Amino acid sequence: PAVMSVSPAHGAVRVPANSYITFNFSEPVDAATFASQHVYIKDGSETIAGLFKLSSDGTQGQYIPSEPFASQAQVDVTVTQGLKDLQGNRAREVYYSYFIIRDTTPPEVDPSRISVLIPENGVVHVTGREGTLSPGDTLLIFNPRTGKAVSYAAQSSAAFDVTIEAEMADLLQIKVVDAENNETVIQDKPFVSADGKSAVLDGQAREFITPEGLGVQVEAGTFNEPVVVSVNRVSDEDDLAPVIEGFERAQALQVDFGGARPAKPFKISISK
Repeated sequence: PAVMSVSPAHGAVRVPANSYITFNFSEPVDAATFASQHVYIKDGSETIAGLFKLSSDGTQGQYIPSEPFASQAQVDVTVTQGLKDLQGNRAREVYYSYFIIRDTTPPEVDPSRISVLIPENGVVHVTGREGTLSPGDTLLIFNPRTGKAVSYAAQSSAAFDVTIEAEMADLLQIKVVDAENNETVIQDKPFVSADGKSAVLDGQAREFITPEGLGVQVEAGTFNEPVVVSVNRVSDEDDLAPVIEGFERAQALQVDFGGARPAKPFKISISK
């Protein structure tokens, strides 16, 4: 018997990670020899676990991996002369081929480097610092309320500023898609001020931390509508209560709810 062809083809690249391997034989083969003892499926030196199946007429075999192939793996396929036909004849020669799995790793994105600024005149700026996106990445922004979406294709790792129509009550959906169509979703980015000291908190449980490490955390239901909350460091000692004897002041902060009244207690935090 001989291996006539294998799919994915020899040297194929960007092969989907969930692919099966199909073998076509010149004649029916013995099912007992179409097995891991005589057909090697490897990633480097590691054998890839999977299931071998043979068609009812014995002329086509299939290998089903136990789990998707690893991202960018080179899968080596070797059929030894231990493969036999129904008369017990060994394979004419050793067959070898390989293929490369496409990159399935989601893009690495640091959400803290992306800011969604508080809406002004019905427009929101989504900004990212230099190095947030890699060349070839695409930033996708969608507003479920309006049904409108915008995209930004990064040609370099430079900083970016993308605008979209939105109001205070909107919650934008943001994701980054790389050239291989892998995506990373940026979850629950609140609207913030350009200086990072104010944020819009709504009826959901939220935590907001300023660039200075000052934070406020609220439970769900603390507000029944979007509220601009500001957290600022207080440095003027004249505005502060005296320090209790035996203690020293680490930091002082002021939380401003813009006139709104929280319905539940909230937590504040100060970085060490």
